[in-house]
Amino acid sequence: MSNAMKILVICQYYYPEQFQINDICEEFAKLGREVTVLTGLPNYLIVVFLENIRIGRKEKNSIIGV
Repeated sequence: MSNAMKILVICQYYYPEQFQINDICEEFAKLGREVTVLTGLPNYLIVVFLENIRIGRKEKNSIIGV
């Protein structure tokens, strides 16, 4: 069981879209926090699937420690 501080971030936009929340979450993870992001799907069609990203109803992925 981890004693790391747990942080839940709820936002409309997240990776692969480019917003400051990506950097904030990455910094929390670097500080040893356990960061979970609850977000929607990207606003555009993804033709190329990025590593660790899958489209679906419910997904659990880890990107840059978040």
